[in-house]
Amino acid sequence: MIDHLIKEQPDEERTKIIIKDEPNAYTFSKKLGEALLAEKHGHVPVIIIRPSIVTASLSEPLPGWIDNWNGATGLIGSISKGILRVIPGNEGNVLDLIPVDYVVNLIIVAATKKILSQSVNVYACATSTEKPLTLRNLIKLITISSKINKFNELPFPGAYFTNSKLLLVFLSAILQTSPLSLADALLRMTGKDPKYR
Repeated sequence: MIDHLIKEQPDEERTKIIIKDEPNAYTFSKKLGEALLAEKHGHVPVIIIRPSIVTASLSEPLPGWIDNWNGATGLIGSISKGILRVIPGNEGNVLDLIPVDYVVNLIIVAATKKILSQSVNVYACATSTEKPLTLRNLIKLITISSKINKFNELPFPGAYFTNSKLLLVFLSAILQTSPLSLADALLRMTGKDPKYR
């Protein structure tokens, strides 16, 4: 049975045939779910909100509020604290982040506008087309905020991007692994438990 499943795993070519113009299987599966809702919702009013990457609030209930450290929040927090310093990737890529209070506000407004149950309303909640944020600019903002708010636990918060595997290993050893090991050694010398490495 497992051999059969392994043989039937879709390859890239078959996946492209199935998902057609969608950029990946994730967005394709969302489109399928939305199509199913549109077809089967009956007399139940349906609204679909499509947020991009949801992050900490801009202002409500208070600036910077978030309920977990998953996803982009964990990445931002690790950079802010000075722990994560080297990231594989291109610093010119756009990262579409949307504050959680923007998403909540859109949900409330969309719900108040929903009167007719025949149609399915779809709202995108994203920023990259209006205010694109590159990873380079995100790192600058994280670094400035971390220093102003004294959030960094280790000196010189910030991160470097590279697409080179060799450079990634080298920079990680110099800028990340060594400083974290040193910080843990200092914690041990003061009788505290290590926490960085």
